[in-house]
Amino acid sequence: MNWISFNIHNLVTVLVDSRVSRQLQDSINFQIGYFRTTIQQPASGSTLVIKPYESFGECVDLFNMPHQNFHLYRHYPPGIFHDPASRVLIHKNDVGFTIYASQGNFIFHLFLQLLLIGHGITLVHAAAIARNNKIILIPGAGGVGKTAILGEAVNHHGCKILGDDIILLSRNGTCLSFPRSFVLKEYHRTIFPEFFANNAASVDQRSRGSDSWKKTFIRFIRMNAPFMGLTRSIINRFNLAEKVPSSLGFSLQDPPPPPYLATAPVKELFGYDAVAESGTIDKTVFLVRGGYRDFSIEQVDAIVMAQRMNSIIHHEWVDGMRMFFTMSALGLFELHQYFQRVFDIMVSSITGRPCLQIKIPEQATPEELTGFFISHV
Repeated sequence: MNWISFNIHNLVTVLVDSRVSRQLQDSINFQIGYFRTTIQQPASGSTLVIKPYESFGECVDLFNMPHQNFHLYRHYPPGIFHDPASRVLIHKNDVGFTIYASQGNFIFHLFLQLLLIGHGITLVHAAAIARNNKIILIPGAGGVGKTAILGEAVNHHGCKILGDDIILLSRNGTCLSFPRSFVLKEYHRTIFPEFFANNAASVDQRSRGSDSWKKTFIRFIRMNAPFMGLTRSIINRFNLAEKVPSSLGFSLQDPPPPPYLATAPVKELFGYDAVAESGTIDKTVFLVRGGYRDFSIEQVDAIVMAQRMNSIIHHEWVDGMRMFFTMSALGLFELHQYFQRVFDIMVSSITGRPCLQIKIPEQATPEELTGFFISHV
């Protein structure tokens, strides 16, 4: 059996069976491709194994195991969770999880998070830059301007990047890098002009396609047609994704056409030398856009900051929270303890360090935001 291997800071080893679908391989590589390694054995720490759904019978004989039902889900004590409709089976063991899945129909980060908190580390939805060997953590909602600040700081002010979307944060304030591939949208053209110039053909093709009436119509039908959710469940249950032709020219398994122009690994935008692997928080700067007339910056209480950070990271995973809550209801982990540990790590990591908030006028340009950030932080 061939494995695609990733080692995340010697904390979690991710092993992906090469037999899983290309869609699932690409999804995982997009998230953690920076950590890919040729070593196909687990390092110290926890292990997350991804295998094809059809292969769970190699290790798990469900027919000879008693189970309990929770709506459409099943629990096989002590640690097996099964969602037959979505074709996902999760096996919890002493060192981590083995996930059997056909497509990318589970939230990868949720399982990574469950393993990391055992090491006193949580994921946060934030960018982070290293300036003079000190880390500025920049949490905020998607699209608020984190990538714009990071691009300006690294390209023109000698900073290094730890990540622009997800950062690993420990109880003592240490940040660990998580350089996920960048998702570039129209407003990023001025931030990364060289990348857009070098990839003009593919970017322009996607831009035209994403704006075409046909794809807009298809996106609407896919998301809003009556019984579309039931149709997906039937297709998943009977593995018909590749057997049922589509008169509309798309697979019901596929996600809607992406609302972005390009994705780019960190090395294509900055090079690997621009990545800082770790560092200690110097300050946390929360970004918020709204109906403000001017930019402003103010102090924020560490508890308030941690509450926002906790809310934002779980908002990012909202599509997978039904499975997450069900796993807790079936006894695979303790929900209250989980949220308390995440919150405690966040509070501990930022307490005693400056916590700031930048209020951004709703229509402010990336250039206006980066100018204010560089001059005030």
